Amino acid sequence: MRDLYKIFSDNAQLRPDAVALVVDGIEHTYSELQDLVRRIGALMVTSGPVSDSFVGIFAHRSLSAFAGVLGALSQGAAYVPLSPKFPPLRNRFIAEASGMRTIVVGNESLPEAIKLLDTLPTKLTLIFPQTSRDDLESWEALNDHQIFTMEDLDAAPTAIHAIHPHPSARAYMLFTSGTTGNPKGVPIRHEQVLAYLDFIIDQYPFDEDDRFSQTFDLTFDLSVHDMFVCWAVGGRLYVLPEQAVMAPARFIRENRLTVWFSVPSVGYFMSRLRMLKPGAFPHLKMSLFCGEALPEKLVKEWRDAATHSSIVNLYGPTEATIAITHYRCPGSPSDSVQANNGIVSIGRVFESQSYRVVDESLRSVNPGKQGELCVSGSQVGNGYWKNPEKTKQQFVHLPGEGDRIWYRTGDLVRLEPDGNLAYLGRIDFQIKIQGHRVELDEINRVVEAGSGAHLAVSVPYPIRDGTAEGIYCFIDTLGTASESEALDYCRNALPGYMVPRRLLTLGNFPLNANGKIDRNKLAQLLEESRGIL
Repeated sequence: MRDLYKIFSDNAQLRPDAVALVVDGIEHTYSELQDLVRRIGALMVTSGPVSDSFVGIFAHRSLSAFAGVLGALSQGAAYVPLSPKFPPLRNRFIAEASGMRTIVVGNESLPEAIKLLDTLPTKLTLIFPQTSRDDLESWEALNDHQIFTMEDLDAAPTAIHAIHPHPSARAYMLFTSGTTGNPKGVPIRHEQVLAYLDFIIDQYPFDEDDRFSQTFDLTFDLSVHDMFVCWAVGGRLYVLPEQAVMAPARFIRENRLTVWFSVPSVGYFMSRLRMLKPGAFPHLKMSLFCGEALPEKLVKEWRDAATHSSIVNLYGPTEATIAITHYRCPGSPSDSVQANNGIVSIGRVFESQSYRVVDESLRSVNPGKQGELCVSGSQVGNGYWKNPEKTKQQFVHLPGEGDRIWYRTGDLVRLEPDGNLAYLGRIDFQIKIQGHRVELDEINRVVEAGSGAHLAVSVPYPIRDGTAEGIYCFIDTLGTASESEALDYCRNALPGYMVPRRLLTLGNFPLNANGKIDRNKLAQLLEESRGIL
């Protein structure tokens, strides 16, 4: 049987001296990383087995983070990422909801980990792979816990046997934000990730010579793609330091990356900083984007900057394991990209999975009609962690589809005549103004065209009883147009109820922990400006 740790350990046997991971400019071979992983695994089971439990990973873009993930998997546990970027209450909720009793702590996350420990009554096993015991002496909060440090790691055995769980066992659990209430735990099984890896590696030509980017925090499931696609083919994984994530051009060139994967927002910031110059990234052969709608104009700029690279738009919710649709953009600048209102198609659902486009009654709509995308198959989970009410809302039966479980993505799509899916936006981005249904992304594209902005994000405000009184649009620049000229353009292209009341220029857009545009913070800015606008 296969599992995620076996994917790594198989290549550690085949290519022990090959580089597996590069962090802070330091290369770690497969055998060196495996040796560290085995030592961490040995410390994890000092007080008893951890298989079929959750192990916390409180580390960020460090050797401890990736060795901790593999260490948990090597002992049959599922890992749960915590983050120094999260507020203490969120980390506490995740720790308590998962019931973790063991946490791997990176030196870079130590202050935030101490804040968490101050709020937890449970005695924990804490492993500090890169921290000495002397460095921990001043932290009184650690006195009530079992502590293992660098010194213990050096003395730990490396001959410990890995536990290979059944494919149906949990591999990790991520917590996604809900619109209200506490975050939802999404447990993902080994078999779900393996189904994704089997498809994506079969479709795209990754190999052992590839140099993969790791741009995502562990709390974002796209990080799973980076790690395990890379280690499945025997490649090397380059972890971007925090300061390079939003401006990574130099990192890409200096490390001669061949595979790039990020949210489109990173590409937008690179464009704004004039990093996407023609021929800028000659070594890239594969560029993947996921996590947000991909603008057509970014594809054109990226294609010029990475002339030898294929560009792939991936789409998928956490609940369906990393991605479940793909669209490979045409390689020639003369070939048009399949797009709708400036947003690149999300393509076709993986052949190994199933989908339906449904109306509000969950009945399939005809091709060419918009509806909510529902997905099912070997990549799709079966519910949220200890949350039956929310599970019942999102994991449903469709009329005429028997007992099969379908996940409601909350995304609006339309099946086009060529078989690709056009992404139309989130259902929760579809609002009512004066009784009319409005797609915010449609407004964004018109504003960009009329203002010369690289990025436009429309926010309904204020909203009362589910209806917006108006639209305000945040943009990065007005280009050569004035605000009044840009709004005149909108009036000529949009119905009056869709024209923004104001265009608000922001030097820097707020981002959430996954590097996406934080629309909630934009709404807060409007609330704080009430009476001025």
